[in-house]
Amino acid sequence: MKRIITLFLLIITTTSPAQLNDTEAGLYNIGLGSLTGGIGAMINKKPDEKLGSVLLKGLWQGAVGGYTIFESKRLIRLVHQNKELGFSWPSKIVNAAGTSIVENAAANRNFWEKWHLNYGFNRIELDLSDGPKVQYKVMPVSLVHTIGIAFQSKFELEKTLQTGQFIFSTNTKRWEETNSVGIAFPGNIVYKPDTPGFYNLISHEIIHLYQLNDFNGINTYLDKPHAYLVSKSSFFKTFDKWVAIEYNSAVQLFLYGLENRNRINYYDNYFEHEAGYYSNTLTDH
Repeated sequence: MKRIITLFLLIITTTSPAQLNDTEAGLYNIGLGSLTGGIGAMINKKPDEKLGSVLLKGLWQGAVGGYTIFESKRLIRLVHQNKELGFSWPSKIVNAAGTSIVENAAANRNFWEKWHLNYGFNRIELDLSDGPKVQYKVMPVSLVHTIGIAFQSKFELEKTLQTGQFIFSTNTKRWEETNSVGIAFPGNIVYKPDTPGFYNLISHEIIHLYQLNDFNGINTYLDKPHAYLVSKSSFFKTFDKWVAIEYNSAVQLFLYGLENRNRINYYDNYFEHEAGYYSNTLTDH
């Protein structure tokens, strides 16, 4: 399993050139979704299943999810093009559908079996595998960030409702120290008030949140150990019912750090370039 994860990381960090057009952007998201789904499907293969069939299913379902994610990122352009935060909701719903399909592929499930929608540190799941069941879960990494940010920033309720993302504002001196005006943390966006190009800024940071979602499928790679713990412990059974662990946050943070090695320009980092590409902010740095 360690070799598979290492191969995955090497592929992602060596085959992700800066996106120059929608074709390249689409191929990246399709490839990432397919790779995530294929590797996860093999890890979660049942003993009586054929490896080739499971891999093929994971690859094509992951590709479908990746394409859906790509379309969600294209939709975010409507926010800054129309200067209307409400356009982020269609994008958010499409993104949730795409990441759900990739998660199902990586978990070796049918693409339609489980769907989810994240809102800040809240995750709502809809399970259709055995009749419709709705489950609420807390995402602890996002929750910790939300609590920390709330003590230092102003919660923007109206913008939070308009975008479907937890949004805060602050005039901290850190903006000048870091030469920035906005930042995305797991489940949250923080920005500097009265910033020119506000709608482009919010679009940029929403893409960063989507980039965290890009790696959601990796969370399923530990489904078997989780299932074992649940079967052996009532504590883990309750924990698993109410908590969704975000291993993807650590993976994305690690890859972001790799992209920052020997960086000369701000957008040499692939994640920053992708956020800039969809938000039309590439010329700002």
